[in-house]
Amino acid sequence: MRILQITSALCLAGLILLFPQPGFSDAAGFCNPWFPTPEGARWEYEETSGAGRARAIRSVVVISTTKDDGNESAELRQTVREAARKSQARAAGITEVRCQGGDLTLTTRGAAQGKSGSAKATGRVTAVIPGLPAASLLKPGYRWRSASRIEAQEPGMAIVVDGKRESRIGKASSIQVPAGDFSDVLLVEIRQTLSRAGSPPIEQAIREWYVRGVGLVQRETRVLKGTPDSFTTEKLRHFSR
Repeated sequence: MRILQITSALCLAGLILLFPQPGFSDAAGFCNPWFPTPEGARWEYEETSGAGRARAIRSVVVISTTKDDGNESAELRQTVREAARKSQARAAGITEVRCQGGDLTLTTRGAAQGKSGSAKATGRVTAVIPGLPAASLLKPGYRWRSASRIEAQEPGMAIVVDGKRESRIGKASSIQVPAGDFSDVLLVEIRQTLSRAGSPPIEQAIREWYVRGVGLVQRETRVLKGTPDSFTTEKLRHFSR
């Protein structure tokens, strides 16, 4: 059963990186300055295991943006490929990012392969995942709770995974990733529980680093209970505007 692979490939709670175009700033009217949404931008991430082995390459492009009564939305096309087989897509999907009153929500619809090297999609996913609260709240020590739902379909099987999160803002001053060095950093520390009927819950500790006017630049996920893969890191490798 590949629900975890499909989920990690396509459900992007905080894995989307949106860089501003030249001249963009907080004054440009972004709904949340920690998560701007310029149209046409492209990024590439690399996911590695705790042992440092490259596992996947994820590409993201913003294909459209809209604004209505102070709210914003953007559509992103993303593709996940195996690091060792970059010519073969492992998963693909469209994510809608909605920003209302500064609060972010992400909805992803996509498909994943059922077997490495296969060209046929055997799993489909719809996921609704909370993003960041309004920027005015994001100060060190601020805490909040949120929930998510992932619905996956495989041949002869429908799977629903409910997620509960407890998040807090930590302290960070700078971060270095392959794409460069960044300051004015927001660190989000998360404890997440994923539950599916008939299966033991999966507990995770997650850390996400955001840069004002840039977006998410790194994410670490440590599994505390529920799966053999104990630690993964995703970092930005390069981007184009």
